[in-house]
Amino acid sequence: MTAKDVVYVLGAVGFQGPLPLSETPDLVSAFIRSGPSQSVDFKNVEIVRRNGLQVVRMRIRMNEYFNRGDLVGNPVLQSGDTIHFQQEKGSFSPLRVVGALASIVGLT
Repeated sequence: MTAKDVVYVLGAVGFQGPLPLSETPDLVSAFIRSGPSQSVDFKNVEIVRRNGLQVVRMRIRMNEYFNRGDLVGNPVLQSGDTIHFQQEKGSFSPLRVVGALASIVGLT
């Protein structure tokens, strides 16, 4: 698997890292393959895509796909896309707790 054959997944999912583009042709597939989390903010997903020398940031509202079947909420992915599944505000995150404790103790 080369860098051209993957999408990168970050954020509020069980698995963060590269996934084969052949197994994640669209955003919903990437979400499912990355270990779904109940704390994902489906109204605020971001895809970062290179377009030649430019970098394009796209805000996606996956809830539009789930609620109305609007395909804009489930775009086709391209090789090298980076997907950030943001966490819903106010949801519990063990990483936030560890980060806060580390700052209190002076580890960061």
